[in-house]
Amino acid sequence: MEGFAVKAKFVVSAVACAALATGVSGCGKADAPGSSGSPDKKAAEKKTFDGQSPDQIADKSVTATKKADSVRIRTEAAAEGRSATSDYVVDTKGNCAGTNTQQDAEAEMRRVDSVTYLKGNQQYWEALLKQQGAGAKGEKAASAFKDKWVKLPPADAKAAQAGCDKDAVIALFDRDKSERKGMTRAKDTQVDGKNSAVLQKRTAGGETITMYVAAEGEPYILKVEQKGGKAPITTTFSDYGKPVDAKAPPAGEVVDPQKQQKGGAAAS
Repeated sequence: MEGFAVKAKFVVSAVACAALATGVSGCGKADAPGSSGSPDKKAAEKKTFDGQSPDQIADKSVTATKKADSVRIRTEAAAEGRSATSDYVVDTKGNCAGTNTQQDAEAEMRRVDSVTYLKGNQQYWEALLKQQGAGAKGEKAASAFKDKWVKLPPADAKAAQAGCDKDAVIALFDRDKSERKGMTRAKDTQVDGKNSAVLQKRTAGGETITMYVAAEGEPYILKVEQKGGKAPITTTFSDYGKPVDAKAPPAGEVVDPQKQQKGGAAAS
């Protein structure tokens, strides 16, 4: 099960890259799709960030996002000809529910009351166990594990739950405050119907990082994009403050990997 840590770290790193890449030296201004909006909304947006620089708005958005009790984080990334998607609802208590997809390998994870459950399809388990050099035993285990919930042992759960830790994910945005410096403000737009300020920074490698910040209500981060390079990433943030609806799977659908490896039956 150790190999799952790679998957979990990939999810977190996708979010991190979108945020931390804003710190690369060099920047430029580019227009973003705009929305005219009503005069009242325009006035509200202006008041929200009145007199604040793009860097100050970025700082404010990270602070607000860190304070949120829960959030849905969806990341779409591509690198070296492979694409990956993660979609998780996470909270400050360590609870989460979400999915990972990489090519035809799919996995779902839940963390409830400090217990982590993982369910993957045949392709997921085959790739994971092949990565561990499991050979023929791995193929047998993949068939046994596919489409069933696996209760992760504590050591494996600790690595996997990185993507379930809301505070840890958002902390990546605040690891080095200097990386948010030198941003410019483009034309305001809307993200999922919400008015947002658009902050941009261009990297020395020609990539454009765009950060969308809610311009009404709490100044939460709504979306971060990295475009123009070899590893484009888009991360969206939504459903702030909504409870994480994660439930433990029925006991009959849970597999104990240690018993399975010994040829035992499914157990909770």
